[in-house]
Amino acid sequence: MSSVKITKWQMISVGVCYMIGAILHLSEVSATAGRDAWLMPVAGLIMFVPTAAIYCLLVKLHPQKCLYEINEQALGKTLGKVFTFLYMLFFFHICTLNTMQAEAFVSAYLLPGTPVIVCGLMMTAFCAFAIYRGLRAIIVIPFAFGIVSGAYLLFNFLQSVPQMRPEFLRPMLAQEPRVYLHAAHIEATVIYGEIIGLLTFAGMLEKKTKFSVCFIITMIISCLYLILVHLRERTLLGDLTPYVSFPSFGAVRMIGNVTGTLSRVESIYSLVMIAFSIFRVLITLWAVITALKQVFNLQSYTSLIIPAAALAAVYSMRIYASPNDSYIYGLNTTPFVWTVFTFIMPLITLVFAAARRLLTKMPTPNTSRKLPEQGAEPSGAEGF
Repeated sequence: MSSVKITKWQMISVGVCYMIGAILHLSEVSATAGRDAWLMPVAGLIMFVPTAAIYCLLVKLHPQKCLYEINEQALGKTLGKVFTFLYMLFFFHICTLNTMQAEAFVSAYLLPGTPVIVCGLMMTAFCAFAIYRGLRAIIVIPFAFGIVSGAYLLFNFLQSVPQMRPEFLRPMLAQEPRVYLHAAHIEATVIYGEIIGLLTFAGMLEKKTKFSVCFIITMIISCLYLILVHLRERTLLGDLTPYVSFPSFGAVRMIGNVTGTLSRVESIYSLVMIAFSIFRVLITLWAVITALKQVFNLQSYTSLIIPAAALAAVYSMRIYASPNDSYIYGLNTTPFVWTVFTFIMPLITLVFAAARRLLTKMPTPNTSRKLPEQGAEPSGAEGF
C-alpha cells in the first residue's frame, strides 16, 4: 500500500480527466448510432451498472488495496500474478492506442509534417518524467486542470449552441434495436470499461473516503460530458459525422472565431484535447509500470519507466497500419475483447474473493472424540 493518500475530489478529478482523455476515439459510437449517438452514453451507463457494482464490491472486500493487490489476495499468488500480467497487457494496449491517436492528431492538425515518432517520443517522455517525479505529481495536477478545462469545455459547448441544427437529430429512436445494442456495448466496454484503471489508485484512498462514492460521481460527470460531445457532433456535422477522423474536433471547427483578436476556437480546443489525451497515456503507462513491479516483486519501479515509455512510443507506430484500421477494429472486435478484461476477469476475481471470505467465516467442525477418563469403565460395561 502506498504512503501517498488521495482525497475524494482528487480521485474524482483523476477519473474525470482519464475519461475525458477518450475524446479522440469516440467516433465508433457516432458512426454506429448516428443521430441517436447522444443517447448512447445513458444506455451504455445502464449496461455498465453490473460491472461498476463488481468494481465497488472488490474494493469494499479489499479496503486500502489496489487492483493488483486485490488479484493476489483473492486469487492467490500465482493466479493473481497471471491476472495482473494480463491487465498489464490490457493497459499497455490502451496506452499505445491513445498514443497513436494523439500522434495522428498532432501530425495532421497541429504540427503538419512532423514525424510521428517524434510526437510519440515527446509525449511518452513527458509521461515518464511525471511518473519519475512520483504519484503525487499525477494526482495533484488533474484537480486544477480539470476545473479550468471543464469550464472551458462547457463554455465551448455553449458557444456552439447558436449554430446547432436540431433537425439533424430527427427522427429519434427509429433505427433497429441491434444498432442501439451495438452502440451501447461499445460505450459500456470501450469508453466506460476502461475506467477500471481507476482501481489502480483505490489502495491510496483515505480511509474515510468511500471508493463507491468517487466512482459514482465520476461516472455521472463522464456520462453528462459524453452526452454533450455526441450532441454537438451530430447537430453541427449531421450525416458527415462518420466520415470525419476526429468528430469532436471537426464539430468545433464549425464554430469559427470568438472575436477578431483571438485565435480560432479550434486552436485552444486542440490543446485541451491533447492535454487530456496525454493524461490518459500517463495513467495507463503508470498502470503498466506498477503491474510489472507487482508481477516481479520489485521494490521500486523507477528502473522500468524508461524502457516502458520507449516501448510504448515505438509500438504505437506498429499497433495498427493506420488510424482507419483502429476505427474498424474498434467497431467490430474491441468491444468483445474488452469485455473479457473489464467484466469477466473482475467477475472471476469477485467470485474467488467472496468464496475465500465465506470459507474464512465458516466454523471449523470439531471431529475429535472425547476419550473416557482413566479408570472409568466403557459404556455398556454395567451388569457384566
